Amino acid sequence: MTSFVLLFSIVVFSQSKIYMTADKMHMFLGGIDALDKYMEEQISKFEIEDSLRDATSFTVYVTFEKDGSISKAVCFDSTGSPYEKEAITIIKNMPNWTPAEIDNEPVRIMISLPVHFNYVSLQNTDAEFPGGEEALIQFLKDNLNYPPKAKKKEIQGRVFVNFIIETDGSITNKQILRGIGYGCDEEALRVVNEMPPWIPGMIKSRKVRVKTTFPVSFKLQQAYVDIHETYLEADYMPYMYGGQVELDNYLLKNLTYPPQAEKEDISGTVGLTFVIERDGVVSKVFVEDSLGYGCDEEAVRVVSNMPPWIPGSISDVPVRVMLSMAIDFPPPLSYADKMPEFPGGANELINYLARNLNYPIEAKENGIQGKVWIDFIVEKDGTITHIKVTSGIGGGCDQEALRVINNMPKWTPGIHNGKTVRVLYNLPINFLLQ
Repeated sequence: MTSFVLLFSIVVFSQSKIYMTADKMHMFLGGIDALDKYMEEQISKFEIEDSLRDATSFTVYVTFEKDGSISKAVCFDSTGSPYEKEAITIIKNMPNWTPAEIDNEPVRIMISLPVHFNYVSLQNTDAEFPGGEEALIQFLKDNLNYPPKAKKKEIQGRVFVNFIIETDGSITNKQILRGIGYGCDEEALRVVNEMPPWIPGMIKSRKVRVKTTFPVSFKLQQAYVDIHETYLEADYMPYMYGGQVELDNYLLKNLTYPPQAEKEDISGTVGLTFVIERDGVVSKVFVEDSLGYGCDEEAVRVVSNMPPWIPGSISDVPVRVMLSMAIDFPPPLSYADKMPEFPGGANELINYLARNLNYPIEAKENGIQGKVWIDFIVEKDGTITHIKVTSGIGGGCDQEALRVINNMPKWTPGIHNGKTVRVLYNLPINFLLQ
């Protein structure tokens, strides 16, 4: 499911005030899932030329009237892309939303909606090297050379290469995510460049672009590995496709609050252990720390149904690895009747950022600017937890954004159905050179 982040701003016109938040927030008819479906249906009509892929993501600022209709839609940071007009049209053609309300009266409100034509999936969509895993291993054996400098210095490890598998199977946007140097990074890129076209990924019978992280191993010696053993540690531990961000998104989308626990207002953590098999499948899910009231069963259900992970390995041999995970209840909401608020409101949040945000020297010297997107959870007592960067720009900006968020005071918590709730919040931190 595509995650749509609602960004709010206050704008005051002479005829009527436009609010950033309200007692009862506006909503697309049918909710977030219906909004996702609408956007996917509209965007799927477009075929994007390769030369335009970097200019097909837009942030559209939308003004909603008191009846829920859209009166204005404009692109922020216009790029002049030929798809900009289409993005605005998609937004303007939306049906009326349920209007926002303050003191039971409808109000005008402004939000921003992202429109991404160049959809790249982070899911496991069965994109595959031709001939499968065995053919891929053989390709690497036949083509990978150990750089003499690395061999002399006894350098070994994994080079992680990011790339996109296009809808025709070709590989683009190749870059080193994490390297080990001494010529190994360049050799890994060379081998990836020589790969034949892959079998493209599919979602709902439609070919999609797939972003993947591919490890290229450089190992001087082979150690004995028992493939039937279950390990607690490995050279490379298992991880979900797309990393921690995708795992968090999976839990947010699939974890539900059991009715019995909700009735008793139960909160806490279920501690689980599970095994990632050699093929990445999740197995042997056990409850180590129980919470009860249906939460244990729900935690086991969600973890058991996770899609396959990238398995762990020792000396390049996939192995079974046992992991542990803590599942929090109640799960955070992505939307509440009344969203959490920085103390004093949006203006105070802006003032806080202006007072505390420092522009990193490295970013200044290299002309780096843009938005760092931060996810965090506003707990029921207003504290900020689970803070992480979901989209960064580097140059020290990601770390600075995290520092400022970590130092925030408690927020006013969100309220849903009359109850205080945990809410997942997504906040952009702007770094702009003057």
